[in-house]
Amino acid sequence: MSEQKQKFPNSGALFPVKSRVHPKSPDVSGDITVERSLLRQLMDEQDGDDVKIKLSGWNRSSGYGDFISLVVNTYKPTVNAAPQQDLRKAADDSDIPF
Repeated sequence: MSEQKQKFPNSGALFPVKSRVHPKSPDVSGDITVERSLLRQLMDEQDGDDVKIKLSGWNRSSGYGDFISLVVNTYKPTVNAAPQQDLRKAADDSDIPF
């Protein structure tokens, strides 16, 4: 896939290896192209020397055979920024005038 132009940024594919020369040879191989700006962002978000890149993959078929398409998973769950209400305070009715 390196010779082909990527259709989508931060994506790639894994293809079955046609001629495995050793039992420990990989079953699939391929590449993924990641934008430089995303790499910088991932590096800035993580401490230490290791940078984890999450990938998502889909089994696909084409005229060339079956393969796995890959995309860098950039989903980040949103953290609820609203502070949690203290339920003990909410249950305190001593300031109610009746």
